[in-house]
Amino acid sequence: MTQAAILIQSKFRSYHEQKKFQQSRRAAVLIQQYYRSYRRLGRPRTHRHAAALLQQQHKLRFLVQVLQVF
Repeated sequence: MTQAAILIQSKFRSYHEQKKFQQSRRAAVLIQQYYRSYRRLGRPRTHRHAAALLQQQHKLRFLVQVLQVF
């Protein structure tokens, strides 16, 4: 019984750490994309649709929150 509990905890911790790593990796890729776009164009990418712009702003706010955790 104890071994089963240890195995479950181990698998959950592994899953949780993988999720955190993937989230930070996506955040790093997003920062790289924005930086490269800014460097190439001299300004951030423009969006044709207002909904896309709002989504990007939301993602950036979330990204800032995630980076403050690290």
